[in-house]
Amino acid sequence: MLETISNKLFALLFFVGGIVSLIYYLIERKKQTKNTIKETGVLTEGIISNLEKSPSSNNSFENNNLEVMDKVTINFKTKKNESITTELKQNLAIFYTGQYEIGEKIELYYNPTNPKQIYVETKQSESNSSLLIIGVSFVLILIGLFLLIQ
Repeated sequence: MLETISNKLFALLFFVGGIVSLIYYLIERKKQTKNTIKETGVLTEGIISNLEKSPSSNNSFENNNLEVMDKVTINFKTKKNESITTELKQNLAIFYTGQYEIGEKIELYYNPTNPKQIYVETKQSESNSSLLIIGVSFVLILIGLFLLIQ
């Protein structure tokens, strides 16, 4: 009896985990569609000024002496000739070590009313992260349903 309850709770955990990750994806996707910096922003050129490992980064490469530099700092000038330094933060974007190098020039779009808000075309398709999140969500949901039905 107790084993059956724990199995059902385990199955429910998978199912709820899948639902939660799917909801997370939908919320992030909605934020991204509201974010029209690419469409309404001003195109300019920026320079990668710094690459660091972000404090919140948790990766499995540390044991292999590989640090994932996932904190990307960019410098650029606005059309009003203001110097801006900001971090690259985009929903559902995938950045990887080696994608950028310090001193590399990149095209970016910035919000003219808040120039620290930028959009950069990544070298990775944003659909990759979308497919990954959706795939994992559905796998968790299916596993949960399968275990609940048994």
